[in-house]
Amino acid sequence: MDIIQVVKSIQEDKGIDFQDKGKYTEIVVAEHVAYLLSIPATPLEEVAMWFRANLKVSALQEIGKANEITVLDIDRTVELVFSIWLIRYNVVHRMNDARTGRLLSHVVASDYITLQPKTIELLKRYANKFTSKAVVPVT
Repeated sequence: MDIIQVVKSIQEDKGIDFQDKGKYTEIVVAEHVAYLLSIPATPLEEVAMWFRANLKVSALQEIGKANEITVLDIDRTVELVFSIWLIRYNVVHRMNDARTGRLLSHVVASDYITLQPKTIELLKRYANKFTSKAVVPVT
């Protein structure tokens, strides 16, 4: 589904309160755009700077398509795109990052992935240790 279809489906969704549609649209658009953007093959020294130099224009182009249909806060949407993209980057290149560990804990807690019951029990029992041990500080 392209970005225009995504926005139109949100506009037509009667289950989303009118006053929430703008913010909700920004979140969904940001998520959609963040998943379109590539993750570099190797770790980066300056992740935010690399994103601005290499991906921000592409993100703005996609957000602009959505903005033609409904008014979006472009700056806030780009910030959300970067935040979601950064999660993806961290999963690939910074598995010891505390935020990545917390993400794993949330995924396990939500039963989003299928794991053996013993594995889930172990992960839940030691969830606080995941996010605090062997963590590389993020700068």
